[in-house]
Amino acid sequence: MRIAEGIMKSDDPDLPKVLFLASGFEEKAFEPVVLSGYADSALAKIYDALFRISFFFPEHPRSADLQAKILEEKLRRGQKSDSDIERLHRAYVGARRFPEAEALGGRFPGLKYQYLPKISGSPAGGPFWLAYSISPSAEEASLGVLPLARGAKVVMGMFPGCGASEKAMEDILADPEMGAVFKAQGSLLTLRFDPRSMALWRDHFKFPQVHIAYKPSAFPGFDFDSSPNFYFLSDGKIAYAFTGWSNRKNPDFGRTEFFKGLSAISVSTAAAASK
Repeated sequence: MRIAEGIMKSDDPDLPKVLFLASGFEEKAFEPVVLSGYADSALAKIYDALFRISFFFPEHPRSADLQAKILEEKLRRGQKSDSDIERLHRAYVGARRFPEAEALGGRFPGLKYQYLPKISGSPAGGPFWLAYSISPSAEEASLGVLPLARGAKVVMGMFPGCGASEKAMEDILADPEMGAVFKAQGSLLTLRFDPRSMALWRDHFKFPQVHIAYKPSAFPGFDFDSSPNFYFLSDGKIAYAFTGWSNRKNPDFGRTEFFKGLSAISVSTAAAASK
């Protein structure tokens, strides 16, 4: 219980501390006979803590499974909560455990689950640069390896619906130099599994290279906790990166940083614009 309280202590959690505390959960504490002895309030607190771990650390090896054990105990007590079920579904999707997510949705139909398209492909081509490409109708997400290991590339990490990311995309594509480079060598990437939103981005900006990351570990050095983030890669290594775009106090920040990144990977905007 103290571990859960520590994890839930703040609305703005200290993520390294959350990850450290998560290691303190012991499997034996989640055996049915042990869980049956917890008060309802304790179960709720532990469940909230586990979901926080799953949300911020989708690759955590145990959080979703421990969530499932808590849920089963709550169901045994007749404490069915749509929110609890939906959060476990979200944890499975975040961990890319789609069969478990689909099974949960089939067991408890009619709830507000994340949309899941047909999933194809496998992580066999990894471990790095694995991402889903989205079909035109967002009915299929196909896993493959992005061509980031060789050459000069620019990746914009973003959240669907992020206003700053939308402004960045508008500015980049409207600029003859930045737009030429980004269309030739750039891609959009998000960790959030939202195929429909990414399809809307692709259609709105008429920019085909939109992808959903397989897992954070497939993109070493990338930060998926903020938006937008820009990465300038040379043969698969990050040569330059920056976070954010422009604002009223510094309207040229994004453009200035973008050109610094291009310089770091030896990309000539004149050459790109002439293609």
